[in-house]
Amino acid sequence: LRYGVTVNGGDISSSPADLSAHLTLVGEAPARPLLRTGACAGDWIYVTGALGGSILGKHANFDPRLAEGHWLAARKGVRCMIDVSDGIAKELRLITPDGCRAAIDPEAVPVSLAARRIARKSGRPALEHALTDGEDFELLFGATPGPPSLAIEKTWRTRFRTRLTRIGTFVNEDEPRVNEVDFSGLAGFEHLRGKQKK
Repeated sequence: LRYGVTVNGGDISSSPADLSAHLTLVGEAPARPLLRTGACAGDWIYVTGALGGSILGKHANFDPRLAEGHWLAARKGVRCMIDVSDGIAKELRLITPDGCRAAIDPEAVPVSLAARRIARKSGRPALEHALTDGEDFELLFGATPGPPSLAIEKTWRTRFRTRLTRIGTFVNEDEPRVNEVDFSGLAGFEHLRGKQKK
């Protein structure tokens, strides 16, 4: 009721009869639409909120980042954006420019307290949960480096209570790897299969 929208399901399903039905909602973007494409080598990578462990409650009780997304869409420095529904290990691949990779600083990733709690039970690193757990419902985006992004960071702190973290940079694929997350064995959450290794 808060947003005037009723969610009646998703578009991922499985059936022995191979039959599914889908409903698509069509509307208008109040600001410029931000696509998954558009990032360039050198762009800084940001994420809102904290990541991982949503199964402990966030998956069913969250605030969609509508105001934040609308504001970001109006910033010329923001080149691409995607929501984090399947873990950034998966979502990053969808916004990374051709010929580039996402060089993510493991120390910069905002690991949630829930991810740390689950890690104690699963025996897997909390960082892995932050990178691969599904249903975080945060925003992941690339932005022009330098003054445009620094201006976004500064203004963000005065407008939103939601955390904003710069976690890395899109770099050319042939650049040396220095202190960055190795995504080679991580694929994020795959619906109908659960968490998958790449």
